[in-house]
Amino acid sequence: MQKLINDNWVDITEADLVAGDIYRISVGGGWQQQSYTPEVITPLLPVVIDNVTNTLSDFDDSDNEFTVQENTNCIASGKLAIPAQNFRVPFVRADTGRKAYMVASVDAVGDFTITLNFKTGGEWVVNTELLNSELPQPVFSIAEHKFKVV
Repeated sequence: MQKLINDNWVDITEADLVAGDIYRISVGGGWQQQSYTPEVITPLLPVVIDNVTNTLSDFDDSDNEFTVQENTNCIASGKLAIPAQNFRVPFVRADTGRKAYMVASVDAVGDFTITLNFKTGGEWVVNTELLNSELPQPVFSIAEHKFKVV
């Protein structure tokens, strides 16, 4: 790889390039000239669940672990800095890999709710990888949350 510096081609590595630099790479015995445009990495939007309703009491749940009853509506809520919209949130059952989708609704002031209703018992999980798994590019980050469904 070479970079054009003061009308001379100088050997470099990609780490030496900055936006707008003219460089060339060897291709099939010749050179291919390009303008360097660094990859733009968009930060992921954090999804923070502040509260979950209808959890069962008297269990040793942690901050991101909740015990709930199957076939019962529970509401997970928090803040999310995106325009008002609805989207699907995939959850996966840990022992089978089966997915279940819940609807997240974000209102005009960024409050979100996800109505959770797990139809079968088991441990259901959501995390960053799963949340972004069906999007064209990653958008969200979330700490792993586990729902123990009894």
